[in-house]
Amino acid sequence: MNAENIFDGLDDDELPFDCIESPFYENMRALFNIKLGELLQELVSEEFDEGDITLKLNLSIAEAYAEVAKPDFDNGGERKEQCAYPHPYADYEVKMTLKHTSKDKGRKNERVAFKYRDGRYIAIPVPTDQVTFDELSRRRGL
Repeated sequence: MNAENIFDGLDDDELPFDCIESPFYENMRALFNIKLGELLQELVSEEFDEGDITLKLNLSIAEAYAEVAKPDFDNGGERKEQCAYPHPYADYEVKMTLKHTSKDKGRKNERVAFKYRDGRYIAIPVPTDQVTFDELSRRRGL
């Protein structure tokens, strides 16, 4: 269904409830568009690396009551009567999350060898002369 035909088959005072283009959801769409503009502004200003917008829509239908005028055949005129009808509710939330990545990097690059001994990992300095790890371990009593 596209926006051009959402009112097809409806009376002038009826609103479609089954498509996002309906005037019923106009406030929700307006809020989403505001958040979209805010997100784009933050990204263009390079304050944030990325962001997302989440639209949460909770629909429910509950029984509501309206006072309706009905003809009063006994006394002539009208009488007021409470009539139940299904009333739609649309609770929505538009949430924007901005993501900023901050990284600090480093590397410790000492000339050491790793060894597992007595339930612990330890670092052993590697001598500058050429020696195998096994020989180094023997020298150190590992």
